[in-house]
Amino acid sequence: MRIGAHLAGLSVAALLTLGAATADGAARSVNAVPAVTSEMPGTQEAEGFVQSKIDKGYTILNDQSLNADERRIEFRVFLLSIMDTRRIAVFTLGTYARDASDDDIDVFVDAYTNFVAALYQNHFEKYKGEIVRVTGATRRSDDDVIVHADVVDRDGGRKLTIAFRVRGGARRKIVTDLQVEGAWLGLNQRADFASYFHRHGGLLASLSSELESRAQRIKQLERSPTPISRSSD
Repeated sequence: MRIGAHLAGLSVAALLTLGAATADGAARSVNAVPAVTSEMPGTQEAEGFVQSKIDKGYTILNDQSLNADERRIEFRVFLLSIMDTRRIAVFTLGTYARDASDDDIDVFVDAYTNFVAALYQNHFEKYKGEIVRVTGATRRSDDDVIVHADVVDRDGGRKLTIAFRVRGGARRKIVTDLQVEGAWLGLNQRADFASYFHRHGGLLASLSSELESRAQRIKQLERSPTPISRSSD
């Protein structure tokens, strides 16, 4: 996976896969459901939803009127508007969520949201001058669509394949997971967090602190933004 950029010893690629040893199995579990591709009802709506959100996110990242802190805050608010981060965060805990207190879950969700917001912002800022182009969609059910996209350079060469899992109907859609070169972020985080719990006695507070530390390392390495392209014409 070519994502580049090292984050205090942790590459963005490593953070994105978060348990790459399980990537192939995780990807297969998502893709195991028979799917209908291309121009079916709901897929075009999901494609338009994802492309519009990509464009909006890049508008925030390219807004030169915002300083770094303001941009980070606005991007986090934007992310919360399109992702059910609480649902994703609790999913990544697996069975460990059952024995956690409500307060510990709340602290973890906040730490997870900070981490994911910093990770996504850093990730998309790495593709300066390039284009994120939606290429199609796969409908898994009436309210479950995977939208595929390519990151391409100015000459049209593909640099990276990504996908967004979109849940919900016509009234409200949310992104519930991100795939990068075949690896689903939420699924791989779940495996990574399980491994972390095994090494640290199942302490949720410890994982929350670790995610806050990862988020801070990402923020410290942020660079001055360069204009980023949105969708292709």
